[in-house]
Amino acid sequence: MPIIPYPGYITKEEAALQHKIKTRTVTDWISRNLAASKGISFIKIDGFVFIADKHNPPVPPKGVLLANLEQVRKFSERHDLYFERVYEEILHGNISGVLLCGRVFVMNNEPALLTFLKNHQPKRKY
Repeated sequence: MPIIPYPGYITKEEAALQHKIKTRTVTDWISRNLAASKGISFIKIDGFVFIADKHNPPVPPKGVLLANLEQVRKFSERHDLYFERVYEEILHGNISGVLLCGRVFVMNNEPALLTFLKNHQPKRKY
């Protein structure tokens, strides 16, 4: 299970450079639902906004659905795990990680991840 790059999306800062506008303008257009009318399409995953790259259109990797992605830290907190441990499992290839604009996500329905959850103990409460 590798780290899977998800190409075709860029950050708001990179989109601002592409469109020759300020980052704040991109954020404003998104919050006011004006982005589509200005030629900017975007997705939100766990509160993070990713803009479709106009030079390199998004092509979903095989077996990866955006709806199933969850940021490693948020996933770890929800399951009372140390996020570093989940990152280690991704680096060792035991579970898959999806890399999107420098952020790492897990596929919350992946069988290897569900097995890891069953076999791993939560954080100790002191």
